[in-house]
Amino acid sequence: MIKKKVLRINAKDPHLRGLMSYLLQVLNNLKWCDENEYTPLVDLCGPSYWLHDKEYGANIWEYFFAPVSDITLDPTEEEIENETRHDEITRFLLPVDGYDKKVILYEWMRYFTETRKDLNEIFKKYVKIRADIVEDVEDFWKQSMMDERVVGVQIRGTDTTKYGLKIQDYIDETHKYLKDNPATKIYVASDTHEALNVFKKEFDGMGNVLHLPLTRQKNYIGASINGRNNWSKAGFKSPKDAGDEILKETMLLSRCSHIIHQKSSVAMCALIMNINTTNTFMLEQMEKGNTRGWKPKK
Repeated sequence: MIKKKVLRINAKDPHLRGLMSYLLQVLNNLKWCDENEYTPLVDLCGPSYWLHDKEYGANIWEYFFAPVSDITLDPTEEEIENETRHDEITRFLLPVDGYDKKVILYEWMRYFTETRKDLNEIFKKYVKIRADIVEDVEDFWKQSMMDERVVGVQIRGTDTTKYGLKIQDYIDETHKYLKDNPATKIYVASDTHEALNVFKKEFDGMGNVLHLPLTRQKNYIGASINGRNNWSKAGFKSPKDAGDEILKETMLLSRCSHIIHQKSSVAMCALIMNINTTNTFMLEQMEKGNTRGWKPKK
């Protein structure tokens, strides 16, 4: 009897990842499974995951998405008795083998851009989002975006210090885009009050700045406060609620005709969800540095 080959997609590493980082890397592993005839099993279980809340179960993947296959975390008695299952585990949310891991780790925006079309097919094949989240997104889109041409702007508060980008940089890039491209609305996806307020002041003269009523922080800190135990301080009743919010933001960004963004898993997932959306990458003016990341051009 041929053993069923199972890839257990696992992420027990020391990094505190956001939901879209998990989704991006899970999609990459699902792609590997398709290419290598493995059955996928997403195993994001336990309190080591930033979004974990035991009240909603062990596996954070299933807070937001349906299981990607009928394989269970523990082999059935029949599988054990007949030795019909062979599991491999990926620890760093990278495929077991076959891909250039250095490229994925340090040049991941380029890598996922180049595989965007393939990952879109994987997303459509495997990922089923929780029904109430889909309903909320559809309602917002029908009420505010359906008959509009919308440009999306994603501004993560911590990037104002991490990459040296200012809110004004995003405003300037938005004006530049609008000068040459027709758009009737601007969708602002941001975890900070400052970014939203400045954009509304700059562009909301005709009420054309759209946004979800989300949890946002002040002083460019962002809602994603470092540390698993700080969700209540950020204003969330549960870390799952933060995941709900960012998933909705990502889905609505994917409905935009163009996205202005930085180096972000949120933007990359939105671009994968909709391969017809174009984008402006705010760090294109930077050149590749060493393996620790990217450095501004001198």
